[in-house]
Amino acid sequence: ICDPEVSGCWCDGPQGRIPAPKGSPPGTPPLKRGRPMNTPQCRPKEGADGTKYNAVGSRSWADIYGPGGWCVAEQPVATCPCTADPEALLPAVIDGLAGRTCEDMVEMFCINQCSGHGECNLGFCKCDPGWYGHDCSRKVAGQALEPSRIPQRRWLQGVAVEPPAALEPPPAATRKRPLIFVYDLEPLFSSKLLQYRIASSWCVHRRYHQGNVSLDIPNWGYSVDTMLHESLLQSQHRTFDPEEADFFYVPQYSTCFIYPIKNWADFPWFGPPNTANRVGHAALMLVEVHRYLSTQFPYWNQRQGRDHIFLFTHDEGACWAPRVLTNATWLTHWG
Repeated sequence: ICDPEVSGCWCDGPQGRIPAPKGSPPGTPPLKRGRPMNTPQCRPKEGADGTKYNAVGSRSWADIYGPGGWCVAEQPVATCPCTADPEALLPAVIDGLAGRTCEDMVEMFCINQCSGHGECNLGFCKCDPGWYGHDCSRKVAGQALEPSRIPQRRWLQGVAVEPPAALEPPPAATRKRPLIFVYDLEPLFSSKLLQYRIASSWCVHRRYHQGNVSLDIPNWGYSVDTMLHESLLQSQHRTFDPEEADFFYVPQYSTCFIYPIKNWADFPWFGPPNTANRVGHAALMLVEVHRYLSTQFPYWNQRQGRDHIFLFTHDEGACWAPRVLTNATWLTHWG
């Protein structure tokens, strides 16, 4: 069964997924979640007649669809990696599931876990009414500030915080400098990309495990996009007032787009879908980011982007940065 919203595969058969009724609003949960088949460890390498599949899976047909198979048996003989080793780079099959047969639901990863003012869906925060922003930390002017749910949800404590910039009364003028304004960009450049990742550890610096325990993902340098973004959102250097900002941070997850999104998902594309040049797509994505910044906000044009910070963490460093970002401040692993 294909989940077209995230390009994910799920079992059919006795342990299969039953989608929401046709015509249901976007985001409607399935009638039955079923078991995921999103990685090669969860898919057959051959058909029932022994015909070999090309680059589909690594399991025998019996492991998946036999009497004791993953998609058939209550207690299957062969299982998929629903709960990953915290030290492993190979992840659980999809965010939000744990247990031997993916039967347990755990918190999904979102930036600052939506500040306790929203619900997380595969990396995207659906904010409570009146709240907005990537981390749901901002409230519509003139509306009362409801308390965060962080104190009531123990699994958020120690991971999520109410950003100092969001507290009342407003921070004093003697705050730590530099003051950094973090843009709330079109989510397609960041949090929506997280929704298209198939494996829970890709693109992120931490994830929830069995028992709703949040653990860091070690030895994975490609996760700095979310780590720095979250750190700045929680930082005392953050300001909600762009007029007083010393710098502007642009949270774009081009590293996540380079891998795995371009390789695995059917959307989005920022260039011809059939091109093999991954940084070409990423460069076009940042051209779109620049267009968004320079047309929707006045701050890029005030200093031609010199106070705007962009992060480049993939293997090519910033060598592929588009010319429109020449004046910006670049952060990169590779100098």
